[in-house]
Amino acid sequence: MTSGQPTTTGGSTPGTTAGGDPVADAKAAATALLDPASSAFDYSSAIPKDKVTPRAGARVAIVAGSLASPVTKSYADFVKSAANLAGYESTQFDGKFDVATQAQLIQQAVAEHYDGIVLVGVVPETVAAALETARADKVPVVAFDGYGDGDNGVTDVGVDPATVGRGVGQWLVADSGGTAKVLAFTFPTGASGGPKSVVQVAQVALLDVLRSCGGCSVVQKDITIGDVVAAGSPVYVAAINDLDKGKIDYVASGCDTCMVNFAKANSQLSRNELKVTGGYAVGPAGLAEIASGANNAVVAPVHPAEVIGLLAIDTLARRLAGQDVANVKMAAPLVVKDTAGMYPNANFSPTTDYRATFASLWSK
Repeated sequence: MTSGQPTTTGGSTPGTTAGGDPVADAKAAATALLDPASSAFDYSSAIPKDKVTPRAGARVAIVAGSLASPVTKSYADFVKSAANLAGYESTQFDGKFDVATQAQLIQQAVAEHYDGIVLVGVVPETVAAALETARADKVPVVAFDGYGDGDNGVTDVGVDPATVGRGVGQWLVADSGGTAKVLAFTFPTGASGGPKSVVQVAQVALLDVLRSCGGCSVVQKDITIGDVVAAGSPVYVAAINDLDKGKIDYVASGCDTCMVNFAKANSQLSRNELKVTGGYAVGPAGLAEIASGANNAVVAPVHPAEVIGLLAIDTLARRLAGQDVANVKMAAPLVVKDTAGMYPNANFSPTTDYRATFASLWSK
């Protein structure tokens, strides 16, 4: 986050009913979140009005939390596409779900004199020393999504994790009629986890919604990304086996890979009664899982990833030009089986041609 800068909000959180009924409020909010034409997803306020000319031939390092993660790879590709549109040279680097590797790649980008860095799926708090190196060398860093986690020289551009977490929680309350029994996973400090990670912020917001629902119940468990991607997801399987049938009817997974792996594990465990929700975002693999309906993966936020990629590169261009730039937080719709076909490549594309919009902003 750029210290002292305000946040620009594109779109708004869908409203609630006037009566104050939590279930009715949740249903109203979930209905709006399922409608891609909702005013919540008007991002015009997030788009800069003044032109900026990207520095010709500037080199951009795209440091991904893991290129093996379908959602992270998808987002890194959108950033690369935006960089190409701006005339930048860009290289993707694979953080391999490992904090030490991610930090080393940031330091490598600084040492190799990249002009700017875009983080995708990297928690800035976990690579603080590397970010200090970037700031000392005056290399601007932008995070594709982010929490706004302090004076670390990073500008966050993307979907507001608390907003999407609340959205999934509201869907759970609405779908269950206010009686959801949920196993919700949270993420301790480490790669892709910790209190200032987007997945954790989203899950905390989801838990707040569920705990304000008088008829809902929650079992909360910590899990690491390493546990999620381990063959057979044994930590998850053990958690499910500790819960008798009827104890829960939903699993709030917390991440895209989590949703895919947990939904498949449920089928293997003959726990097909369990509905699994995604977490902070859905990628191509998660979208396909929801669309198939095969393993009862049911809902997840789908990000305007192309818009965020363009905004991330625009933010980098403005910082390279010496401008102060605010963090950007936006809302995102929810995708379910019936609407999965509307979001190719797990990307929400509003009707506005944002590539043309930014091409015009970047023209001389």
